[in-house]
Amino acid sequence: MLKRRRTARFKRNIRNASPNRRRIMLKNIHKKILHRRSQYGMIQMTEETTSA
Repeated sequence: MLKRRRTARFKRNIRNASPNRRRIMLKNIHKKILHRRSQYGMIQMTEETTSA
């Protein structure tokens, strides 16, 4: 499975940021999460095809 990331520092940064900056940071982190999940899916698919 995907490893959990430490979010304490990120949340602290978000809390202290201005609304616009906060929106940008959340958008960036969201893109990062989606990318990581798609990469994990690709790995799973390749493992299934090689083992089958």
